[in-house]
Amino acid sequence: MEDLASVQTQFGQTIFVPPQLTQIYSNFEPLSVSYLSEYVSIGQVVVDVGLNFGYYSVIASHLVGPSGRVLAFEPSPETGKILSANIKRLENIEHISMAVSDISGSINSFTLRILLTQGQFKTLPFRIERTFAA
Repeated sequence: MEDLASVQTQFGQTIFVPPQLTQIYSNFEPLSVSYLSEYVSIGQVVVDVGLNFGYYSVIASHLVGPSGRVLAFEPSPETGKILSANIKRLENIEHISMAVSDISGSINSFTLRILLTQGQFKTLPFRIERTFAA
C-alpha cells in the first residue's frame, strides 16, 4: 500500500502501518501477544474492540484458524483504511465499523493523538459520525 510500511507479527503475518510506527510495531507488545497465544485457540471467537490497524486481529485470526472467527470493531474511517488492507485477505475476520459502549447513542467527534516520533505526539481534532448500540 502507498504511504505505508510493512512489518511482521511475531507469527510471521505481514501488516501495514504508517512508516513512523515501523519500529514500534516490529516487536509490538510481546507480553500481550504471548498472553493471546496462551489463551486463544483453534475454533474460538475473539472480539477485538478498538483494533486500530488490526495488529491483534491478524494474530487472533492465525490463532483461531479457519474454524474460528474474529469480530473486529473499529469506528474510525482513517485507521479503517489501513485496517482493511491488513485484514482483507483473512476470511475469518469480520470488520464492524462501529464503536462499542455500555450505552446506546452516537458520537460526533473525538481527539486523535498521532505518534510522530519517539515520545512525541500531535493532537488532531477528528470528526466522525457513528451510531453505536450497547
